[in-house]
Amino acid sequence: MVRHVLCGVLLVLGTIAHAQPQPTAAATVLKTRCLSCHGPEQASAGVRLDRPLTAALAKKVLAAVAYDGEIKMPPSGKLAQSELTPLAAWARATKPEKPHWAWQPLTSLTSLTSLTSPPAPSPRRSYLTGKGNNPPSGSLLSHAQRAPGRSARERRVGEERFIDTYLLTKLQARGLGFSPEADRRTLIRRLSFDLTGLPPTPTEIAAFVADKAPDAYERLVDRLLASPAYGERWGRKWLDLVHYGDTHGYDKDKRRDNAWPYRDWVIGALNQDIPYTQFVQQQVAGDVLTPGAPAGIVATGFLVAGPWDFVGQAELREGTVDKEKTRVLDRDDIVTNTMATFNSVTVHCARCHDHKFDPIPQKDYYRLQAVFSGIERGDRAYAEGEHPTPGSPSNGYHSAI
Repeated sequence: MVRHVLCGVLLVLGTIAHAQPQPTAAATVLKTRCLSCHGPEQASAGVRLDRPLTAALAKKVLAAVAYDGEIKMPPSGKLAQSELTPLAAWARATKPEKPHWAWQPLTSLTSLTSLTSPPAPSPRRSYLTGKGNNPPSGSLLSHAQRAPGRSARERRVGEERFIDTYLLTKLQARGLGFSPEADRRTLIRRLSFDLTGLPPTPTEIAAFVADKAPDAYERLVDRLLASPAYGERWGRKWLDLVHYGDTHGYDKDKRRDNAWPYRDWVIGALNQDIPYTQFVQQQVAGDVLTPGAPAGIVATGFLVAGPWDFVGQAELREGTVDKEKTRVLDRDDIVTNTMATFNSVTVHCARCHDHKFDPIPQKDYYRLQAVFSGIERGDRAYAEGEHPTPGSPSNGYHSAI
């Protein structure tokens, strides 16, 4: 399971929803008369006018700038009519943006059926499957079906693969179609490099080319996924994500001799295809959830995988401001790494102020820091001779919390 989720984590890119563009006249009024108190740097009474307004807030803003009620804005004096008119027009027209999908409640699995089930047959879809009425003569779909060497495949994918059907429809709308199927030599090379990072041997290529069994491709995929090289290839991508290092970084960049067990744990977890929930939990709190298991201790190497200021942590005198700053920055790295890795969201902006776009107040950031405030880095022992990761030797020590 973890191998499928990992691919999604690595590919998904977060987006930030920005405020809708303001009309020029209204933007000028907002900038000169409103945003100093109700903008990104200061949001008096929790009101920000650099973002689209809800209907209720727009009504209050209109009343305030018209001096119609107890609240009168701006307090320095009522706006001139030339300023009030464009501002009122903007307030009436603005609409709150829909929150980003990542901040919406989870959808139940039963409601996701439509995403995985093919749509009801339609005339356009029937053209792809080769069933039903034929398309008009000379149409794009008719031409694509008659294209030499493609019609049989395109009809087949329409019946068997919903995703391919969707892609084919979009391609044909632009006068395009699928590329020809790759030959077997090309296919085994693509699979081998993608899943293991290694080329297939001449013997493996010859065996796959000669294998005419209908499940030859599926068996090739299974064999490559079962290879130890699979975890080594894709484990590297995870280690890049969590900024794993065999040295401390910073100015002295000292060696981190006992960091490798965490690296090997990641490789073993991918090769074992452990559930993603377990993969996450072990790295964040494995020593608490499974205190008697060496793997639980080793997995927490995730929290201390990043750079470590040896001078600030080991050489600065206790009780100094610089020493405390070093520890705060170290906890910031742990919080940032945890949230960016598992939630695909940046939180370290909130170290100094409420997040400008995402719903992360400064208070919540320091609550997150408190979760990790007791962490200190160092070499932590586990049972001598035990193997925290399948196939890995152990010297009994590991760089962990």
